[in-house]
Amino acid sequence: MATNHLCTVALLLCLLANGALCLDLLAGVAGSVTGSLTLKANTETTINFVGGTKLVITGTADATVKVTETTKVAIALPEGFKSFAVGAYSGLTIDVDVGTITKASLTTSAADVTAALSIVAGMQAACLRFDADAKAYTFIDGAKYNSDKTMTVDLPSAGFYAFVSASLTVPIPTIYAQARTTNSSSSTTIVYGGGELNLDVQTTTDNSITCTKKKKSDAAAPANKASINIYFDIELKTKEEKVKKGEIKYKYDSAAVKASGASEASLRFMFKNEAGVWTALSDNSSSVDVSAKVVIATTTHFSEWGVFGSSTENSTGEGSTTVGTSTDSSTSSLTGSLRVVASLLAMCFMIISS
Repeated sequence: MATNHLCTVALLLCLLANGALCLDLLAGVAGSVTGSLTLKANTETTINFVGGTKLVITGTADATVKVTETTKVAIALPEGFKSFAVGAYSGLTIDVDVGTITKASLTTSAADVTAALSIVAGMQAACLRFDADAKAYTFIDGAKYNSDKTMTVDLPSAGFYAFVSASLTVPIPTIYAQARTTNSSSSTTIVYGGGELNLDVQTTTDNSITCTKKKKSDAAAPANKASINIYFDIELKTKEEKVKKGEIKYKYDSAAVKASGASEASLRFMFKNEAGVWTALSDNSSSVDVSAKVVIATTTHFSEWGVFGSSTENSTGEGSTTVGTSTDSSTSSLTGSLRVVASLLAMCFMIISS
């Protein structure tokens, strides 16, 4: 058994009547939850740490589980969240060297005095998991702040977990393809990709929503439009004819837009209709804030969505005339001028002929 900065360790093992394994890790450093322990495959194992922290965990294989505490969270938290100290730590990393975690539940030590005082009306104690692949935090549903100031959290997998405090109305950080619950009584703001995409949604019934990001679509871009090669499949678990509220905000990268050949000032959201054709929204329903680099759309339904702009190649006169809000007036003026010139030339020809 390997340990990390533990002064005195005694490991007591007892086989419970139901076949579960119980391990009491007694550390000389009060409240410490750093150490390595052995798990038996498909056997629920309870690990009790000094200070009240308890981890109940089941894995798919005989493995070593390593628990490492963090006193200060190094990975920047999402906007609206603050670090929340429980006992001697504000974050934990849980790793297994073989197999995967099938089930895990953590009860933390009690929050320290400062942290406990921050949980007032309108505030919550919560837990975030950092997803290494997505390089973003995701909110853990169902975390409970108990009357004894401990937290109980179901851990879906190995990884780093940060304990945090936030307003009850804070936007929920989420990774793509993860379902989030919605309700009919109020709107829910969900933030994907570390702030790249915001969904503000209120459904007609209690429902759940999933958003998947992709770089390609099976539908061709509309004529004279350039895609910035970002698409979002937004789906409700239970299909609704209309949602009460739906707003999509995408924070784009100017370099990526330029590389796509789309005019930044003309960027708009479009959705793929039931016939598989990209459909434009009215200017009142989709717009772009160039200074903030955000494209916005309001909608009453969800499907596949993409961001398109007028082709900059066509706007320079190469190819067909650009279709888009930013060039409609100049195109009309040019057409009118050509008609006047044509009329004058015709009059001159008639005079010369006579």
